Amino acid sequence: VFSVMGMMTFGHVLKEWSSLFSAWVTLTMMLTVEYGMTALVEVDTYQGTLFYFFFLVLVYFLLVNILLAILIDAYTSLVEENKRLKQEDEDTMKIGVLHEVILEKWCSLQTFIKK
Repeated sequence: VFSVMGMMTFGHVLKEWSSLFSAWVTLTMMLTVEYGMTALVEVDTYQGTLFYFFFLVLVYFLLVNILLAILIDAYTSLVEENKRLKQEDEDTMKIGVLHEVILEKWCSLQTFIKK
């Protein structure tokens, strides 16, 4: 969307906005701060400034949301894995205690039988 907007707004004056592909490359350069807003402001002060800041704010907002989604997903899976491991440990402890009780009863039964 921003490629088309930039091509329509600045493409008649600036070569880097003259085609869809070059507009996309220019937007990528804007993200990495290789392309500033000076050329855009020289063509149209108001539209150049708005275009530049709206693009950066929207894209950085989108990238931060993607990063947060990845982090939250990783955190959620770690919490679930931790719960699963805790439950396995509790089950293992219950089995161990049960095994000890059975072993104790078995020994006392053997002792009783030997008498």
